[in-house]
Amino acid sequence: DQEVFEALLKALNVPQVLLPRLPKAFGKPEQVRALMGLARGEGTLDFPPDITKAAENGDAEALVCIIQTRMNEANLPRSGGRTAGDIAARILERTALMNAPMDPHAVEVIADYLKLSCDVVSAPRRLDEFGKAHQVDFGSALDAFSRFCRTVPAKLHARFDGSFGRALDYYSGIVFEVELMDCPDAIDGPLIVGGRYDGLMEVLGAPARIPAVGFATAQDRLEMAQEMVS
Repeated sequence: DQEVFEALLKALNVPQVLLPRLPKAFGKPEQVRALMGLARGEGTLDFPPDITKAAENGDAEALVCIIQTRMNEANLPRSGGRTAGDIAARILERTALMNAPMDPHAVEVIADYLKLSCDVVSAPRRLDEFGKAHQVDFGSALDAFSRFCRTVPAKLHARFDGSFGRALDYYSGIVFEVELMDCPDAIDGPLIVGGRYDGLMEVLGAPARIPAVGFATAQDRLEMAQEMVS
């Protein structure tokens, strides 16, 4: 649940520079761990001294000039379609991440959350217990998640996975995938994917969030699953 994960980050007072990045990485556990590693000072800024100095000083203008000069000297086109300004912004962001003090306790709690796995019926209770054990208040996000879980039929055998998410920015709540339960490895990928995406219309230009939920089907996989079941 995207909303529950974001509530966790806010409750842990995650550094401001990480707040936009971690939700976008949700659903990619290795990327989440890599971001937290940077915030703990793991890794280095493997840039030339002049670029490192400008980045650590937060001098965006100087950084753009240095990068543009290097690109011109090497007669390089845009790197992957990115301008010198785009590249400078990424370098400044990485530098800020490495300089953001990440509380070791918060890192441990997030890591524990990503390991959570249980049936959907038990999920609200497990999250409530998790919150009490780690002094995390999920607030209204847990209330909304609990209401959703009560609507899921037991026969679906639905499971909650703390590390599962969809790699799209506009998802705002529950996300899901549907697999063929008896032999999930026999078909390459899920049959159905979807979730709640109140932010989609806002991304497309709407002045505010519009409540929305939907899904997409992989028709070829559904047909394969039907043949296997029959």
